[in-house]
Amino acid sequence: MGSNLPTISDSHEEIRKGRKANNGAYCFLFPFSYSFQSSSSKPFQMNIQICAETRIGSRTANEDSYLIIQGPDLPDGVLAVLAVADGIGGMGNGHVASSTALTTFAETFRRFAAAHKRRDPPIADWLAFCFHKANSRVLRMGLALPELKGMGTACTAAAITRSHVHVCHVGDGRGYLWREYALRQLTDDEWYRDLRKPRPPDKAVHNARPGRRPGVTLVNQAIGWQPMINPSKIVEPLRPGDGILLCTDGLTDSLPIEEIERLLRSTPGAGDLCRDLADQAAKTPNSDNVTLIYAQLP
Repeated sequence: MGSNLPTISDSHEEIRKGRKANNGAYCFLFPFSYSFQSSSSKPFQMNIQICAETRIGSRTANEDSYLIIQGPDLPDGVLAVLAVADGIGGMGNGHVASSTALTTFAETFRRFAAAHKRRDPPIADWLAFCFHKANSRVLRMGLALPELKGMGTACTAAAITRSHVHVCHVGDGRGYLWREYALRQLTDDEWYRDLRKPRPPDKAVHNARPGRRPGVTLVNQAIGWQPMINPSKIVEPLRPGDGILLCTDGLTDSLPIEEIERLLRSTPGAGDLCRDLADQAAKTPNSDNVTLIYAQLP
């Protein structure tokens, strides 16, 4: 696929048509998810395996989106930029928030990269600024169109360099480091459960599974919900053989960490791993949308 990003329209009619055309499922183009890689053959010093999967789960529509950027559009030393977003609110138009946020994120990051090709740029600050630009655009859309009022999205993004992973985070998604056969959560959970409120049937947590808790999950902040956000920034050194996992809460609500670790240990190949994780999570009764990206370092 070429390196030109799809252009997102602020027209709700175009958004509605796009969603209908994709039958409530993801695709690599607007409105749900997209990925691009430049056709240029610029060499890298690392050959990273990257895979991504998304599933609708038990919901009637997929409101998640994901983004993968690789290629010469990135600054020197940056090997890949990844992001997952989980749309919420907006009277069933959370997919508009998640896809708008990631499109804006990608456009903003590429402008930075084009202007600053030097080595060792301030990646963590770039990611945070991209979050702020995405927040502004999603918020404006929600205020301009009554049918989008209240929409927002959680988002977790990572930029992988030759020596570090830079993570930026808002909401209830998660970022993990896979090292020495164990997962370590890099992001903090920005949510809490209100046990006084039962979840609607289409968003119910399947309480029969171990570790599941009843009640409504409430995020502390989301892109598009408030004029200013405070994204978390994490920088972690990398070692050979490390893996980076980004996911929406549909994965971790459905599968215990021990099961995710088991699949990471036993599944050969990043592509098979992503498919197995997404399939198992989506088959859980009352499952949420499930989206994940996994990057394996050599």
